[in-house]
Amino acid sequence: KSPNFFFSIVFYMAPEFTHTIATALRSTSAAHIAEVPILRVDYCTAELPDLSAIEWLFFTSSNAVRAFFAQLQNRHQDVRTLAHIRCAAVGSGTAATLAQYGVYADFVPSKADSATLASEFIAHYTPNGTVLLLRTHAAAPELPQVLAEHNIAFAEVPVYTLSAEAEALQYVQQQLSVLDYIVVSSTAAANALVSACIGELHRFAGNWVCLGNKTY
Repeated sequence: KSPNFFFSIVFYMAPEFTHTIATALRSTSAAHIAEVPILRVDYCTAELPDLSAIEWLFFTSSNAVRAFFAQLQNRHQDVRTLAHIRCAAVGSGTAATLAQYGVYADFVPSKADSATLASEFIAHYTPNGTVLLLRTHAAAPELPQVLAEHNIAFAEVPVYTLSAEAEALQYVQQQLSVLDYIVVSSTAAANALVSACIGELHRFAGNWVCLGNKTY
């Protein structure tokens, strides 16, 4: 049957993705769609390393791109700083955000996850410098693990943090019994949602829609 209510949980790591899918659904369905940011993004103030020794920048999300360029701006540096550096983006959405800053990704993996990024990158790497991973504090370990296994020199800088939005999660709890679908676009959003609603999920009789196997 047609859903009477469609609920979309938006994780701001890739707002362009959630906006795109929500727009498509609104154009083809009479369902009600709510976009709720259940995670807040805060940029870190950790100092970036000397970029002259960096060969590759790894951007694992659109938020990482924005946080990195905010850091450059704070240091009064422009994109000419990156002239000698190649860039890898975890997926097409992250690559599109990077392009907004006038920088185009040199490498995008066939599947948008960190493990695929690492495994497919091996064939593109030439050992002339260090790979700099630009990620969140709570990033998954697969990416650095694969690089370490292949003796690829890397450094890791957490450029943003994620924290749960209490009011948004409370709203989700209140609406659980009337929802037909919950769309979860990241593992961080899924963890925050389940942690907040663990005692209430029995009230949700609808369907889960997840972006990627890890989120599922």
